[in-house]
Amino acid sequence: MVEKIIFSLDRLGLSSLKGKGEEKKIEDSQGKDGSFLKLLESGIKKVNELEKEADRLSQKAATGELEDIHELTIAVRKAELAVRLLTEVRNRIIDAYDRLTRLT
Repeated sequence: MVEKIIFSLDRLGLSSLKGKGEEKKIEDSQGKDGSFLKLLESGIKKVNELEKEADRLSQKAATGELEDIHELTIAVRKAELAVRLLTEVRNRIIDAYDRLTRLT
């Protein structure tokens, strides 16, 4: 699921903006170290980690190594919510991009 979201964001070309034949890197307007792209990238990595943790616990449960089933339930729920949030962020970014392209 995360791969689909990454692909749809990559297709927007958010890493750079094109203007007058040259590429301009997106920079934080306040000059801070944490730009929106870095924030988005760290969020995607966190969602991926949550999914991997849920998968790892699922495998443990299937083999009988997991003692507390609640750990699995919590991990799966966290991963599910994180993917839903990331999907909504992606949808909002795509919607904003579409609106901007209609303005020009």
